[in-house]
Amino acid sequence: MIDQAQKYEKYANNIRRLFLFAGISHGPAPYKFINYLPALYLFFTIALIGGNILFIADNLTDMALVTKTIGIFISGSGGILKLSLYLLNRNEFSKMHDILEGSFRNDFWNEKIRKVLLSPVNYFYRSTIIMSRTFIAIPFIYCISPIIAIIVQRARGVDPIIYHLPFLTKFPWDSHSSMSVYALHYICECFCGMGVGFISVSMDSALGFYIFQIGAQFRVLSHRLENLKSNDDYRALIKECVLRHRTLNQCRDSLERVYGPIILWFMITSAISLCANVYQITKRNSDSIVNCFVYIIAKLVQALFYAWFGSFLTSETESFRDAVYNSGWPGSGEKPLMTSVLIMLLWKPLVLSACGFSTISLDMFVAIVNTAMSYFFLLQTLDETK
Repeated sequence: MIDQAQKYEKYANNIRRLFLFAGISHGPAPYKFINYLPALYLFFTIALIGGNILFIADNLTDMALVTKTIGIFISGSGGILKLSLYLLNRNEFSKMHDILEGSFRNDFWNEKIRKVLLSPVNYFYRSTIIMSRTFIAIPFIYCISPIIAIIVQRARGVDPIIYHLPFLTKFPWDSHSSMSVYALHYICECFCGMGVGFISVSMDSALGFYIFQIGAQFRVLSHRLENLKSNDDYRALIKECVLRHRTLNQCRDSLERVYGPIILWFMITSAISLCANVYQITKRNSDSIVNCFVYIIAKLVQALFYAWFGSFLTSETESFRDAVYNSGWPGSGEKPLMTSVLIMLLWKPLVLSACGFSTISLDMFVAIVNTAMSYFFLLQTLDETK
């Protein structure tokens, strides 16, 4: 059975591999072509979104087709936003990564507190596995759907065979003018779809990884305060708490600068995409019902984990304040200790916010689901009145 230390190393290695697939590397990339992946992903994704926009504009009066492609448009735009924000904040992101990794490793090598430090690792490791499998399943299903359709048509003796592309797009040129042109479009759309999947899963998993590192260090500080003894050097511990709190607070700010706009975009668009896919399922369109189910599950998983990550961070910092209060300071007789504790009790719990518009917590998940259902009932009413 894998112990917690091995589980953490496996978790960290999985995050590094996901970063490499997305073209993200802290430090020198192990392979040169990884440096070109972000530019390629951006180019092909922008082209795909352009094709989505032309398709939507050409079928604006067909509600079924518009709702069928709106989710892909939102996912592609989200992928561009995530990669762009990372590239714009690359230096700050890498600095935050190094700071968290360094402070986390200092506690990791201390065997007395390692068990406390790694106590939540199983939950975050499993969240990464769930997200990676779910997010990669969506573009994979879209990519193999045209191949399955071709096989089915050949088995039924259909002539001529209709060649579909993974996504509903329209371009100024004919993408089916020849087999070579179709094959090129198919490969490019598959590359784009898988790229968006890797970007999403790597950035979202990284958020969970850094929240885990921050929350775990607060858990260690809480443990040390709760077990503070009269003969311990409380001055050194208080100093470490102050310095560590400031460092982790700065790391939280760095996370907000990168992920705040991402989660705000997610909050605005996820309800729309969920509504569109639920609408597609009610139409019982057999060629897209599996895609819609997987997409809905992925969006709900993404919303749930975003909300849980924010709630975990807030919960651990609140527990840290409780540990400060319960450290036995009232009867210690040490005025410097009592003064320091009173100042520390004034610290507010750390929270993640979406650009200051909303706090990232489990309430956000409930709000997204409620909004999606409200949009769906409105869309259904409009459809029935036609």
